[in-house]
Amino acid sequence: MLRSLLEARRAEYGLARLSVFGANGEVRASAEEPGIPVPLLPLPADVLERVQRGQRGAATQRVGRGDLIRIAVPLHAPDGRIAGALAAEVSIPRSLASRVRGIGRSQEEFRQLSFLRRPMMNSYVLTLALISLVVLFSATWFGFRVAKGITVPLQRLAEGTREVAQGRWEHRIEVGGDQELATVVQSFNQMVGELQEMHERLAERGRYIETVLANVAAGVVSIAGSGAISTVNRAAERMLGLREETVRGRSWRGVFEGPGLRELREAISEVIEGERDSVERQVKLHQGAEGIAALVTAAVLRDDGGRSLGTLVFFEDVSHVLRVERMEAWREVARRIAHEIKNPLTPIQLSAERLRRRLASSACLEDRELVEECTRTIVRQVDELKHLVDEFSNFARLPPAHMELRDLNEVIEEALVLFREGHRDITFVFCPEEKLPLLEIDREAVKRAVINLLDNAVAACHAAGGDGGARVEVKTVHHERRELVSLEVADTGCGIPPAIRHRLFEPYVSTKKDGTGLGLAIVSAVAAEHHAYVRVRDNEP
Repeated sequence: MLRSLLEARRAEYGLARLSVFGANGEVRASAEEPGIPVPLLPLPADVLERVQRGQRGAATQRVGRGDLIRIAVPLHAPDGRIAGALAAEVSIPRSLASRVRGIGRSQEEFRQLSFLRRPMMNSYVLTLALISLVVLFSATWFGFRVAKGITVPLQRLAEGTREVAQGRWEHRIEVGGDQELATVVQSFNQMVGELQEMHERLAERGRYIETVLANVAAGVVSIAGSGAISTVNRAAERMLGLREETVRGRSWRGVFEGPGLRELREAISEVIEGERDSVERQVKLHQGAEGIAALVTAAVLRDDGGRSLGTLVFFEDVSHVLRVERMEAWREVARRIAHEIKNPLTPIQLSAERLRRRLASSACLEDRELVEECTRTIVRQVDELKHLVDEFSNFARLPPAHMELRDLNEVIEEALVLFREGHRDITFVFCPEEKLPLLEIDREAVKRAVINLLDNAVAACHAAGGDGGARVEVKTVHHERRELVSLEVADTGCGIPPAIRHRLFEPYVSTKKDGTGLGLAIVSAVAAEHHAYVRVRDNEP
């Protein structure tokens, strides 16, 4: 069967002989062309060695009038080892071999004949090469010259773009090159000029907005979408006791983590967590021993597309509003107390005096002394009640302001005269503004307010004790740029406890044992009628 397969493949490919050899070179099977004059020979040693290494081997053998070419390839067993070799033999006639050798000789002769043509061809090639080099050099030089006219302006444009990107808006490019590039450069310079103008307008607008935020009386805090604080104005710093440079970039939860800011955290959390778009709530902000009432409004900031940009928190100090509301409530209470108490006081006083006159002559000496002491006590206590009711009445029904142009320094001098004579153990110093303009004030109301301020200063100096070095200083200052006049009353007394400093101008708040708590409330009311304000702070230095 192997022989028939070999015969079929030999006939198919037109081979002279097709043989199968074993691993040691013995012939296993062979199929050859009928009439071949060459017997089957073993494989040459070098060919057999190459086959055993798994490589292809070939050998040529001269036979009669021709050549016999033998080619052997290895045969592999299923396990991968070399099992034998397949050898194919092809017979080439002598005439064909002679023809091949003749062609080789003709080629050699042609090479020898063409050797004489090489010097001439070399000269032609050298000449052509020189011409090519000249043309190439000329083309390169011209190309570089043209490219320089294009790339240099483009490089300047690239450098100009980098300069503008870094914020150097004054950078301009020198116009040069051909007309098209010059047009591009001019357009670039015009564009940079317009960008510079736009940037200046935006910077000016940004500075204006920052100035407005810094000077607005209400506190403003902006929180970015990431939850970091980005802006804190001065009013918010004052209300919250923060510094913008220390809290900018920090998480709002970490900044507002104090125990006195729980209501504020809850209001902001409702907006940031998406529960509501805006929240308005009145909270108490504690700063040390003092505190302020603030109306907090937290709202989501959105762009034109409705996307959230962050959160804006707005603080409005409503302590003064609440104080005015409490003052009005106290005025109503004072009105009712004065109305209910004042009417019975006069009959009580008259009855006590009548009782004293009636019993003074009819009773015995011991009874007369008792009646005299009791009636005198009743009359004195009724007078004190009348004084208290008068204070209530003064606070509840301040007379309508009668405004006229007056010299504030003269009004203060009139009030100081009374205290200099009545309190010689205290030094009163007045530092008036020499060029103080005339003010539209109610003389009596302002004088009453100054007297109340001086009375509190004297009481503070007496409470502090000391060796007679008490001092009360009054000063007026004209702030021309702000168009304001300030009146300051300072003393070297015991001071005001921080716990009640924020409630000092409310009715019935007093640090004196026998004080009614209405003096500074009247001062605050007089200041409000004159569209002014009153503040308290430590006398330092």
